Amino acid sequence: MPVRLVIAGPDGCGKTALLVRYLSKRFIETYQSGIDILYRHRAVLQDSTIDVEILDTSSCERRGFNGLSACLSWADSFLFVYDVTLLDSAPRARLFLELARTVRDNAAISAGSAKERRLPAVLVGNKTDLAYCGHGNNKAEMEILSSQFRCRHFVTSAAEDPKIIDLIFTGLIAEGHLSIGQSHSLRKASLPGRGQLQQQRHSRPSMLALREEDLMSLESRWLPATTSGAKKREQQQEQQADG
Repeated sequence: MPVRLVIAGPDGCGKTALLVRYLSKRFIETYQSGIDILYRHRAVLQDSTIDVEILDTSSCERRGFNGLSACLSWADSFLFVYDVTLLDSAPRARLFLELARTVRDNAAISAGSAKERRLPAVLVGNKTDLAYCGHGNNKAEMEILSSQFRCRHFVTSAAEDPKIIDLIFTGLIAEGHLSIGQSHSLRKASLPGRGQLQQQRHSRPSMLALREEDLMSLESRWLPATTSGAKKREQQQEQQADG
């Protein structure tokens, strides 16, 4: 049973750039928008090969509440991408998280299962390399959202941070894999409008040869992201730099 991940976010925020960076290790700046693409991939986690399906959404969002809700119902875990240079990201992120939470809770009720304590979702601010163009200053609001919904929050750049992007996707796929055994009945069997999807397959597994310090970084980054936790990590990094 594959792990299913859905990626959403406003047009032009870099959703596809982040995904392609993870899958192919390449950065490509411009992509066609307005279509949904389903990627099939194989990831290797702790010596196990995991089949992964990743839905890069565009038309789901354009179809509005019902379209995005249907896409979220299909997935095991969720990734919302926003542009750090824009000001209006937090309200959209909150709507996405609220919808994801509602979809999961309703599915749990229908299946007679307990509601999940923590939402299997990640907020990712992209385009930190363009901060000189103006920064939306959403970080504090996003940290509050990540605390409220018990999800994780990162800022990165598809152009410059391939290692962090690997860690983000690896952690989210691992979390989705763990959730399947606990809540596989919470997801729908098929995607809406599947015949209209473009589908791409990446046959070569992403072999992540992480060093011990990389694994420690993944573990520390994958803690629930609160404002106080972020400050603590920053202080630790400063102490290490001084040492």
